[in-house]
Amino acid sequence: MRDLAEYDLPLSDNAKEMYAIIRTNRFNRRMSDADLMFEAQEWEKIIKELKKNGVTELPIGRDENGNDINIALEGRTREIVSQTMQVSNGQLAKINFIKTHGIPELEEAIREERLSIAVAYQIAAMEKDEQKALMEAYQDGKIEATQVASFQKEKFMEESEEETAEETSILEPASVSEGEELAMNLDDSSAQNDSENMYDLDVVLYIRQEMEEKYVSLCEDKNIPEIQKLRQKIIVDALEHYSSYLLSDKR
Repeated sequence: MRDLAEYDLPLSDNAKEMYAIIRTNRFNRRMSDADLMFEAQEWEKIIKELKKNGVTELPIGRDENGNDINIALEGRTREIVSQTMQVSNGQLAKINFIKTHGIPELEEAIREERLSIAVAYQIAAMEKDEQKALMEAYQDGKIEATQVASFQKEKFMEESEEETAEETSILEPASVSEGEELAMNLDDSSAQNDSENMYDLDVVLYIRQEMEEKYVSLCEDKNIPEIQKLRQKIIVDALEHYSSYLLSDKR
């Protein structure tokens, strides 16, 4: 590493030291995701400080003749960092997303090399409580994309079962709407005793048959879409039957 005095840049001592370190590392070794995240954040700080102090060019290395290679400090900071590190904008965007939306445990796991930037980016897109639950579930060892997918699938299945149970409880046969109550409350006892009111009995038998053969069966199978369709059909048919009865001469 060159002597800090050789770097003629308007940077604080700490920033100048970091600049010297990461500039040297850039050419001397292959970076891990932990290195990439760390250096991206440090380059961002350095470039912002330089731009604030009016610097228009930044030396990022030397050519084969020993001359400085400079990049212009114009435009968005992320794009300058991308050029400086020779890393894609997309990768830097993922790092920023993890920093902005992820819980602290994600960055810690990346530093420990238990988590890649790509996988951390997927986790950061989850709700904070889900991120925490996942990191607690896999707190030992490396976290791979397959484990994240498995966690998300399990979470989805749990939520689906809860929603299905809630909807099924609402659609139990004991819970009847106004239309069903109208159909079910027809006085079949009086209908059996009065030949002029036999149409009442037809309606009651029709509804009960539909309920027993289809509605209850679907509730047991938790087939929510079909339950909703059948429920609407029963109500509509019951009201049509009863309307026909009221308008007929069988009353």
